[in-house]
Amino acid sequence: MDIFIKKSINIILIIVFTFSFSNAQNSLERQLREIDELRAKLDGLKIDELPTKKYSNQEDEIWETILSTWESDLAGEDWISTFCFEDVLSWTKEDPMPHDKISLQRKRAYDSKNSKLLFYDIKKTGIVVKNDLAIVYYYYITETLDAGGKVKKEKGKLTDILVKENNKWKYLGWSETK
Repeated sequence: MDIFIKKSINIILIIVFTFSFSNAQNSLERQLREIDELRAKLDGLKIDELPTKKYSNQEDEIWETILSTWESDLAGEDWISTFCFEDVLSWTKEDPMPHDKISLQRKRAYDSKNSKLLFYDIKKTGIVVKNDLAIVYYYYITETLDAGGKVKKEKGKLTDILVKENNKWKYLGWSETK
């Protein structure tokens, strides 16, 4: 009787495991299919077709500048030359020290040849504006396709420092944390 019970339990465990594994695999395949469908829909959009928000105040203008840099990055453009001062500094979570503009441009050129930003989402958490200086805090999520075909997901917090010059907001620096 004990052998029969042990064999029955083993069979039941195998059936439960097989059922659970196939459901998880089907769920993953469904999610990947949904992501592919969403990417196909988004791929057809052009940046100039995206709805634009009219500036109601200075904070909206600053946030629109930040959104423009992310859209430029998504399009594979060199946003650093357009949106950053010559003396910009950036300190990301992976780096032991800040990057200057030349280093940022070299890294951007390398990244654009070896990876592709597929998706981003940013959520503003705070903006402080004093005259022509703005400090912006926000949370980000990204998906990037690397050279090996693997999708890399990242999330973190950014602090951007922008200065208004000739009626245009530009980056003086930013810092990234997890």
